Amino acid sequence: MRSPNEGKGYYPHIEKIDLLLRKGVFPYDYFDSFEKCKDSCLPPISKFYNELNEEAISVEDYNHACRVFNQFNLSNLGEYCDLYVKTDVLLLTDLFENFRKICIQTYKLDPCWYFTTPALSWDAMLLKTKVAIELFTDYDMLLFIENGVRGGISQCCNRYAIANNKYMSNFNPDDEIKYLMYLDANNLYGYAMSKYLPLKDFVWSDNNLTTQDILNLSDESDVGYILEVDLDYPPDLHDKHSDFPLAPENKPPPNCKEPRLLTTLEPKTKYVLHYSNLKLYLKLGLILKKIHRVLKFFQSPWLKNYIDYNTKLRTKAVNDFQKDFYKLMNNSIFGKTMENVRRRVDIRLCSTEEQARKLIAKSNFNRRTIFSENLMAVHLKKTNIKFFKPIHVGMTILDLSKVLMYSFHYEYMKHRYDSKIKLMYTDTDSFIYEIKTDDFYSDMKDDLNLYDTSDYDKNNVYNLPLVNKKVIGKMKDENEGNIMTEYVGLKSKMYAYKTNNKIEKRLKGIKKQTLKNKITFEDYKDCLLNQKLKYVDMNLIRSKFHSIQSIKQNKLALSYKDDKRFVNGDGITTLAHGHWSLMHLDLFNEHHHLVESRSDKLRQVKSSPIHADYEYTTSHGFENQNQNCSRRKTTQLDLHLRSLFRLPPPAKQLNSTSACAACKTTQLDHRLRSLLRLPPPAKQLNSTSACSACSACKTTQLDLRLRSLLHLRSLQNNSTRPPPAQPAPPALPASTCAACAAFCRRIGFSYLLLF
Repeated sequence: MRSPNEGKGYYPHIEKIDLLLRKGVFPYDYFDSFEKCKDSCLPPISKFYNELNEEAISVEDYNHACRVFNQFNLSNLGEYCDLYVKTDVLLLTDLFENFRKICIQTYKLDPCWYFTTPALSWDAMLLKTKVAIELFTDYDMLLFIENGVRGGISQCCNRYAIANNKYMSNFNPDDEIKYLMYLDANNLYGYAMSKYLPLKDFVWSDNNLTTQDILNLSDESDVGYILEVDLDYPPDLHDKHSDFPLAPENKPPPNCKEPRLLTTLEPKTKYVLHYSNLKLYLKLGLILKKIHRVLKFFQSPWLKNYIDYNTKLRTKAVNDFQKDFYKLMNNSIFGKTMENVRRRVDIRLCSTEEQARKLIAKSNFNRRTIFSENLMAVHLKKTNIKFFKPIHVGMTILDLSKVLMYSFHYEYMKHRYDSKIKLMYTDTDSFIYEIKTDDFYSDMKDDLNLYDTSDYDKNNVYNLPLVNKKVIGKMKDENEGNIMTEYVGLKSKMYAYKTNNKIEKRLKGIKKQTLKNKITFEDYKDCLLNQKLKYVDMNLIRSKFHSIQSIKQNKLALSYKDDKRFVNGDGITTLAHGHWSLMHLDLFNEHHHLVESRSDKLRQVKSSPIHADYEYTTSHGFENQNQNCSRRKTTQLDLHLRSLFRLPPPAKQLNSTSACAACKTTQLDHRLRSLLRLPPPAKQLNSTSACSACSACKTTQLDLRLRSLLHLRSLQNNSTRPPPAQPAPPALPASTCAACAAFCRRIGFSYLLLF
């Protein structure tokens, strides 16, 4: 047997192997022509500057490149390039072989037979669980489920906060104590996938379930439901729920065309959701108005074993690669259930004129892309779509993940801290809170079963025990015990915060290196407080028609405009769309603008953009009619309100002279509710049982209704921000009869003034 020293003679480069066991260093931007291959030495360190990442290399990296060049006796830059490429490929090969070894040992599958890791994970799941997932054969069921698919919630609820607590070096005991906490749910989708999920036996069921029936349903029953319902958001919940409204929906924000996932306080119509979500929403105060359809199915925790298996492996992982890999193997299952086969395309490559003519002549020809003189891609429209993905599983996972987040926020955090907590930001599986409490870390000890504290130091200053390591569904401190001192949020995916030892910046669409080098925390604050936009230059690699080139792009990085929320006049606090106060603000601003610009009410109606081409003639009751004509007054009021709301004129007259006074008033009330998008009244505004001969009472009742709906009186001195509190209700006139007074007391002024 040869000694180790003898072996080195057979492998002359064995002593140099350490130089190759790391990523090499290369002057990418310097290497711009083949003539550079003949250079007999490495260029100076300044030529190693990477324009794409906008950073220079370190002296240590440059010295490493020089050692490689010298010890391998390279004669020119071309040989250095060859060695760099070979080393890069060999290192990647070594890593992939290690990856293959892990997959074969863990899942008994070879990744070489797959295009993507998610495809590998899907087969590994089927191999381990042995389940047969039933797919839809009813197209209505498929469309029904597609309407219920809503992604993760991401929004900026409040835009600026500064902490002040005893763990900070600049703590001021005279100011209010505040904590800023960044909490993140462990493997949120893994948690949802370990719950009961739809599996088979999908049938349409009767929709005669009551609210109590739904509340009594068990989350771990063999029978599950997905429902299509109408939900009402009571106005008395608006202030409490404004930061994080229940039941998000895909819809365009005001003055926008593209739909986005919004959390609004508006009523929900034909809203598709899992029964566990509906249970929670009803428990938290939403009102079930109607059930349209119910899909019934058999469910079980058929994914739990696979999720737990990967979670256990992740807990035992010894490096970052293994931790990320086992997490990906869980999360990619969700991704495979949600693949949108509608987006798949049919593209054919052709290299001859005959092939191109045949494809272009097809009835489903869409367009073509020419790459070169002899290569063209023909894009064909899909003639049929095969739906073979279990989208019902993905939809359920999304809904169950929201159950955890809503439950933690409302049933724990809001329940414990009430008005002393403010949600600053949320993004799918995380919350940033401002909490007013003496010691939040001490509060955590009371409910350690909710938290994963394993990332804290063993001897942390908060005396927190280390528990629930990587347990799915538990909340962990994203800052690992470092104190968050300041937070700035502009909108979804655009925020920054400081801790006692670092600054973290998040900005979607901007390269990490650009964010690091060109955007500061002060830029975020300047954009928010001074409404100053921030543009940056980025160097990018773009491929157009498979021709790769480097480009410089000037892009908007920071913006203070957020269309997902209504930003108040202070620029810091926000309200959810649909909040009761926003309707009054919109009404008043529009009314104020019209009244100032036109003194004549008729001209106000005509000046409205939607009504510009609409002629108000004698048939609409504005001209040549008796001043006391009730039809004229009611029609004019209706048209004026439509102008305030920028709505088109009615297809049919509101009233006729043959209608009775009670009917006119009731009809006008319903008209107003339709304009304001309000639910119908619990009881008719007028009825024959009310003093039908007393015109004063009808007028009083209608006047109160109008004042409550428009709420102009409370906004005359505040045109930029919603009212901080409800104004005192107007007193009932002395002429009000007993029937009308009883009606007003029954519906309550507070309810009226909410609208």
